[in-house]
Amino acid sequence: MFRVLSVLLISWSFISSVSADSWKYLNTDNSDLPTNTILDILFDDDGSIWFCTQDSGLIHYSDGTYRLYNSKTADPFTADMVKAIVKDKNGAYWIATEYDGLFKMHNNTFTQYTSDSTGHNFSFLTDLAIQNGGPDEEGGAIWIGAWSNGLFRYDGKSWEYFDQASGILPDNSVNAIVVEHNPDPNSQESVVWVGTNSGLMKYDGTDWQNVSVGDQYDQWVNDIALMDGGTVYGDGRMVVGCENGQLCIYDGSGWEIFNMADAWNPNNAIKKVALDSEGTKWFAMTEQGLGMYSGTQILSYYTDNSGIAGNYVIDLAVRESADSTEVWCSTMYNGYNGISIFTRAKTTGLEKTSLLPTSPELYQNYPNPFNPTTAISYRLSSGSTVQLSVYNALGQKVATLVNAKQNPGKYQVHFNASHLSSGVYFYRLTVGEKSMTRKMILMR
Repeated sequence: MFRVLSVLLISWSFISSVSADSWKYLNTDNSDLPTNTILDILFDDDGSIWFCTQDSGLIHYSDGTYRLYNSKTADPFTADMVKAIVKDKNGAYWIATEYDGLFKMHNNTFTQYTSDSTGHNFSFLTDLAIQNGGPDEEGGAIWIGAWSNGLFRYDGKSWEYFDQASGILPDNSVNAIVVEHNPDPNSQESVVWVGTNSGLMKYDGTDWQNVSVGDQYDQWVNDIALMDGGTVYGDGRMVVGCENGQLCIYDGSGWEIFNMADAWNPNNAIKKVALDSEGTKWFAMTEQGLGMYSGTQILSYYTDNSGIAGNYVIDLAVRESADSTEVWCSTMYNGYNGISIFTRAKTTGLEKTSLLPTSPELYQNYPNPFNPTTAISYRLSSGSTVQLSVYNALGQKVATLVNAKQNPGKYQVHFNASHLSSGVYFYRLTVGEKSMTRKMILMR
């Protein structure tokens, strides 16, 4: 069972001041950060930060100092293109690279694993996941995904390899790995979720299963995040970001699917997803910047309506304090831009002051004529109770799209008319005591 939901995108054409929310930046122009080409970010337990980069290897930031690990430094770490980093239970760091295989760094000692270690092509690594504490723990392991080269598991003693040729994976390009653990501290039971270019896979330690995302068994999955422990051992959620622009949320029995790609941004893929302690879903998009789903509404922060430095978000990571949430976004806009840091207060809702028209505006839907979906946009000059409804040619209401109090800004609603017959329809926006109506045509 699944539901494809209309997406309500809220944006501001110009933000003149920010109260609870703000943007700041970390890049080569305003800091000693050695490069702007950030591919992955890890916030460490001790407050330091690790950066994986496109061209400068691995960077460690601690106490105001950046330390580089790459082929040009004296360290026994030879990689310049680093894709991912994770930390296991024993404090060892595992580092995935593009061309130099896998590194383990523990107590300032490096161990390198290459194709000679695995017996298979061990390049173009993409993602890492720790199982049961890591390879040094009983029942523990590290999982390694690779682009075009399948999936690997290492338990500290031996390697396992999974690929398309063996009939296990639907595609050899692995983009995301997440391990869902049994919360019982006496259990080593776990489930591994694997996102590939051609489907979502589930492994319970014995059997592999191709899990449909909505009704698609061949969905291109870019990233996976677990909320409240996941769906197998509890009543949490799994959040999946897809190449076709869908944000998909699984509750163990069905899917909610939000389409972030539209007629204006048809290639708006979702590359990364992350969660905060309040259950907010954050996601990185390739055309519309940073996305946020609170459970009731979806917001998009891009260069025209916010302080983000680029609309292509490569990676994101969430860091929290007692009173605020920071979302670190590695961005691109005419090249790499470094990191845009969005800070949002936990105790205050969205408070934006915008330079807007003095009256509400209702825009013509696009596309028009349409079949079966179209986008309806409108702008509010002030906060008010808003109703947006659709009527047929007889004046009968056939759909209510919005019925809520909303803040000033520009809004967009996607209307799905798959249940209606061809013909002329009217959509009416009512803001306070003001109403305006436009015509649209459903043509099958």
